[in-house]
Amino acid sequence: MATGWTIVVILTAAYTVIFAWLSEFSLQDHPNHLARAVAMADLMFHGGLRFGEFFQYHFEAVPYVLGDVALAGAVEIFGVQVSSALWISLAVLSLPLALPFYLRGTRIPVRGQILMLLLSLYLSTDGFLFQGFITFRLAVAMTLVCLALVQRLRREWSPAVFVAFCAVMVLGYLIHLATVVFVAAAIGASALPAL
Repeated sequence: MATGWTIVVILTAAYTVIFAWLSEFSLQDHPNHLARAVAMADLMFHGGLRFGEFFQYHFEAVPYVLGDVALAGAVEIFGVQVSSALWISLAVLSLPLALPFYLRGTRIPVRGQILMLLLSLYLSTDGFLFQGFITFRLAVAMTLVCLALVQRLRREWSPAVFVAFCAVMVLGYLIHLATVVFVAAAIGASALPAL
């Protein structure tokens, strides 16, 4: 099985590099978020030297804000080009990174897990990525993490796991509202067989 995991790692790295450095121009909504991140980085870290007379920044705990704040921080640290590549890489890797967390609690054989990881890598580059809906891609991954935590809680109640679930839900809400909707639907659908 070590060979299978090695292949997964190599394919994941190659796939991520290709999308991170070659796809920026084709991601429709991504340039809008990137431009907003540049303005936000100026407002947050430089007192609005360049964009202060045109824009204001007020943090509010609302959906979609966490992605913009994270991207603005990355723009400040790494610059626009590298931040863009990192953000796209995160979108591509989010589902393949969340899936093992979810699969750890299942009884799927290792070969099946490897196949699911390869499929998740392919599925993480769907139309939502090409439309530039990167935070939506992150919301899908957060949903898997939340569902894995819910399954743990169903097996054995733990205050620590419940706190982790609540924290991931809050982060998911701040990333994209779809997290809350998907988690609610997934909890309901997964509870039906138990009834």
